[in-house]
Amino acid sequence: MKVQQLDPEVLGRNLLGIVPASLKGKHSWPRSTVTDYIAVETLEDEFIKDLFKLPTMELVEKWYGGQMELLTYIARNSVFLKKDPD
Repeated sequence: MKVQQLDPEVLGRNLLGIVPASLKGKHSWPRSTVTDYIAVETLEDEFIKDLFKLPTMELVEKWYGGQMELLTYIARNSVFLKKDPD
């Protein structure tokens, strides 16, 4: 599963930098900044660019290895599961 190769710290730092880069570039939408101006230098860059560019099912296939693998990933990473209110 390609998504497991991502470094969460690098991914977070890169995601947080999109809005400032968009503002600096005077872009109306962060999507434009990512798809038109962000160079793919790392796996994290590739993921971010794909996130703004590809349809959901292509993301599922490319990054999670398909729907069944994604369900396994979700089950193992409970942070994605909605918790019942107390």
